[in-house]
Amino acid sequence: MLLDARLVLALAAFTGLSAVVISIRAGRRERARLSRVRAWPAFVDTVVSALSAGATIDDALIGAAARAPVALQEIASQFARDIDTKGSALALRQLAKSADNAATDEFSVLLQINRKLGGAGLAELLSSHSSRVRRANAQQLAVVTKVTATLAMAKLGVLAPWVLLALLLSRSESATAFNTVGGLGVLLGGLAVSVIAYRLTSMLGRSEEVLRVYSPYGKA
Repeated sequence: MLLDARLVLALAAFTGLSAVVISIRAGRRERARLSRVRAWPAFVDTVVSALSAGATIDDALIGAAARAPVALQEIASQFARDIDTKGSALALRQLAKSADNAATDEFSVLLQINRKLGGAGLAELLSSHSSRVRRANAQQLAVVTKVTATLAMAKLGVLAPWVLLALLLSRSESATAFNTVGGLGVLLGGLAVSVIAYRLTSMLGRSEEVLRVYSPYGKA
């Protein structure tokens, strides 16, 4: 026969490993984005402190960029360079694009509108913005924690039968029993069902996308 039970098991293992690698990469990108969102209020608070101390808007932004949290250091450094070379208006738009979240979009728009209106009351405006982002972050963290735990259990449920099958195929009589047309059909059918179940679990477990009201890109 062209196929045997162990070959199907190896195919299942390869498929599972590929799914794990893809999941890890996607999870790493999402964790980096969430880290930037959670660090954002600290950055804004630094801007507010500088403004309250009498700094100009550009000086406050550059100073906050120099003391940005670790998760924001890369984009904050680029932001400071953009202010020096392109001006704050273009720098703010580039910051919103690089940070890739609704909070930074709002920050950028608030600064641009406030500048057009004369710049009064910016510290209070940004302080309110920081408080809103913190509340949204707390709510999102609670949801993400629950969803992550549920997804982990669901994915383990998909994996468990294949672990059991690997143990069964270590016995020659079990391998012989599966090395039939019917047995291989069951294994291939099970593999297809497992792939579909994993995809459905991943799709249903995705967090709801945040509508980026102030961004031309639509959603986070």
